Amino acid sequence: YDPSLLEFMDSYLDEEGEIKEDASPDLKRIRKAMRSKAREADRVFHDVMKKLRSTGSLAESPESTRNGRRVLAVLAEHKRQVKGIIHDESSSGKTVFIEPEAVIPVNNDLIDLAAEERREIYRILKDVCNEIRLHIDKLPVYLHGVIYMDAIQARVNASRQYGGIVPDVKDKSMFKLYQARHPLLLLKNKKENKVTVPFNYHLHHPNRLMILSGPNAGGKSVTMKAVGLLQLMVQSGFPVPVGEGTEMGVFHKFFADIGDQQSLEDDLSTYSSRLRNMKDFLDSSDERTMVLIDEFGTGTDPKFGGALADSILYALNKIGVYGIITTHYSNLK
Repeated sequence: YDPSLLEFMDSYLDEEGEIKEDASPDLKRIRKAMRSKAREADRVFHDVMKKLRSTGSLAESPESTRNGRRVLAVLAEHKRQVKGIIHDESSSGKTVFIEPEAVIPVNNDLIDLAAEERREIYRILKDVCNEIRLHIDKLPVYLHGVIYMDAIQARVNASRQYGGIVPDVKDKSMFKLYQARHPLLLLKNKKENKVTVPFNYHLHHPNRLMILSGPNAGGKSVTMKAVGLLQLMVQSGFPVPVGEGTEMGVFHKFFADIGDQQSLEDDLSTYSSRLRNMKDFLDSSDERTMVLIDEFGTGTDPKFGGALADSILYALNKIGVYGIITTHYSNLK
């Protein structure tokens, strides 16, 4: 890493990426003159406003801006008493917005200085870009370095919010979760000072698939989603909210069938969309695949749905996939 480019840019740009005042002698002179003119314009404007206020010529909110110019809100019946340029009037016609004559030359000077400032900034940026162009081959490397470090920092900051740890990761398909919690549920409960109940999930060889059943609102889907989310997070480099002793495998494919995927565009009913998913799972799965299926077999007559789910589950098991399936069907249980 060569710090010279950053040092060069630091001499011209501040932390917000704006051009520094001392980037060039001319810019320093222009901005100093602008501050001086702004103070002069402020003084003249307030002198005029003070006089007109004493005569009762101004509206309740006397000051405004129109067309980039500072103006006074003058009551329409007094507009001929105020020398200056009329820029606008209110929708009711009761107020006229006038730039006082005494302020016009000072405002004109400010506009000229602003144009001069823009030209000088353009010249400086052109010189800076010409210098940066000499380092153009390094910029993609620096960009990817910044993205890499930023992504790591984001993962660390996220894991600190829910107290994540780095589990022991094995290069094989497996589950061994201790005191695991759903990260999003944990964050939600933390804000509300609620306790998130952890779960253990450990399949002993040769078991690979877990059928989860039980009453509605019993936590089946949350547990299933937690296992999938934790697995994806670990494989994306996140520390996760699990207990010590947790071991997690590595999966090469992830398939999930969660929720209603009915589609009018694709002419799919609720059940046909689920059947299409099952076909994709069976066509593409292998021993390094994680499968998550919520309410397996639902969407049709329970007699037929249960039988189809039975045969699909048998085929998935034969392929050797790992995962969790939630169901209410007694034939699957």
